[in-house]
Amino acid sequence: MAFVLALACICLVPAHTMKAQDSDTISIKDPAEFNSYQMATTQSDPRAKASALESFLQAYPQSVVKKAVLDLLIDTYQGTGDADKALSAASRLLQVDPTQHEGHRHLG
Repeated sequence: MAFVLALACICLVPAHTMKAQDSDTISIKDPAEFNSYQMATTQSDPRAKASALESFLQAYPQSVVKKAVLDLLIDTYQGTGDADKALSAASRLLQVDPTQHEGHRHLG
């Protein structure tokens, strides 16, 4: 009986979701990861946002939103005028997914 109740409770816990740019739904199941992602992506100051995004990538290197975070990081570094860091983020994006056009645009 306790097993059935525990299973029922687990099934009722919602997964945090976000819409990716390509209209696929991505679910971040870990609430701490989701909160960290939300905190990083909603920063209004570009330097604070870049720092928070880098921290997110260090804390969650295998995140399902890694490509989206790297793409946002490229744009954020461009906004701060830091071409070297934008280039570094583009290189990291291509290591994760060599087909990403955003990464190729910045490297080539």
